[in-house]
Amino acid sequence: MKIILFLTFLLVSAFANHKVAISEINGQLKIQNGGPFDYTIDLKDPFKLVDGSNQLLAVATLVANPDPKKIYNIGLGMACYERNLLHLLPELSITSVDIDHDCIQEYGKVYHKYLKTIVPKEEATPPRFRIHPGDGKDMLTQIEDTIVDIITVDILDSNWDSPKNLLFDKSFFSHAAEHLIPSGSIVVTLYQAGVNQIRRIKTDSGLKQAIHLTFQPGDKSAQAKVSVLVLSDKISCSRLQEAHEFFGETINIQKPNCKQI
Repeated sequence: MKIILFLTFLLVSAFANHKVAISEINGQLKIQNGGPFDYTIDLKDPFKLVDGSNQLLAVATLVANPDPKKIYNIGLGMACYERNLLHLLPELSITSVDIDHDCIQEYGKVYHKYLKTIVPKEEATPPRFRIHPGDGKDMLTQIEDTIVDIITVDILDSNWDSPKNLLFDKSFFSHAAEHLIPSGSIVVTLYQAGVNQIRRIKTDSGLKQAIHLTFQPGDKSAQAKVSVLVLSDKISCSRLQEAHEFFGETINIQKPNCKQI
């Protein structure tokens, strides 16, 4: 029954107001959705993270916790981040929520056409990987078993910017804190974030410490505008080297810059 529900979620409705183009070039799947970044999946190694923003988010996740068991993720995309972590961490389970039913449908098409035969079923279906349509904040109270090690926020708003309406909402953070283990973390993808924005998010979160991960200065790609903020009551950059090395050949970015906020 859980698998049937999962497949039903994949087939719900059709990226809202965005034209999606999918092409296969030299063994890589390119998904263009009209946003600032496209998605790339290496069909020869679907667990490899090709896009820099996903790589940065994955490294930041393991800086927050080197062995997470449960992650609640807001923002599905093409589930590249989830697919990588579920493959590398066999005891991990992830629940991803996306308010955009079209995004879920597009992922469903990609999964069934390209990934179903090459990704182990247990890494792509419940109980290890669940997908729910809905508002990420509201769904925390509606989904069972949402006391988690990490909450990740990997979304952009309608202007393809960091989700200020969510991240500058103190009620979101107080709500999220209720669903974290005592040593839990909130990991947030930011786009073109300024110092004032980062400090305000930290203050609003109510958590005591924060670290900010960015790409190396020499990276001039569009994705270099992305950064990741990790919020927790106890967090430091001390695990960065270990986290970066853990991913091996599944990532290719240089070790990110990490700064205590």
